[in-house]
Amino acid sequence: MDSGEQLIEEAPYAEECRQPYAEECEGMKVDLDTVLRAFAEGDGDPVYIHPDKTDAMVKGLMGQRSFSPLALISGPVYWAFRKCYGPAAIVAAVGAIFLMAGFIRDSIVPSVGPTLFYLGSAILFFPVYRLRAKRVLRTVRDRGMGPDEAVAYAKRMGGTNIWAAVAISIMFLVVYGAAFLFLYAFGML
Repeated sequence: MDSGEQLIEEAPYAEECRQPYAEECEGMKVDLDTVLRAFAEGDGDPVYIHPDKTDAMVKGLMGQRSFSPLALISGPVYWAFRKCYGPAAIVAAVGAIFLMAGFIRDSIVPSVGPTLFYLGSAILFFPVYRLRAKRVLRTVRDRGMGPDEAVAYAKRMGGTNIWAAVAISIMFLVVYGAAFLFLYAFGML
């Protein structure tokens, strides 16, 4: 499956699933790799669909990658971009708290806290994203979806959302700015 454009009709049906999806795939009528590829690509803007990016995401979904450098660099923005809205909000809120603690004088938190927190969130990205994929696969299996329906559902549930990334960026800046003003107003800076 080198191309993200491969037709579902060409994909073989799964007789048995590979780990970590054995339980979710039991009895599925669709090839696992095809559904995971559809989940990674989504139904969004074709600008974001590139075979190399899709392959990297599928490797992460299959447990062959355990760290996301993009989640480390962009933190909550990448989580939201990949439609992990709850974790994105948590990463943004806790990250803002760690960054605010950096404004308080004589604190070790500014140098160590945010770095360790964002490193931890980058390490947890693929396990959390894998849980989302498992939920999609369970739905495909439980509803007995055929190949076309399964791929359409996986594309709708997965992929990317640029507007969510913009929204979480704004939320992060608002929380950060409000905390900064609070600390400044009470002379803690």
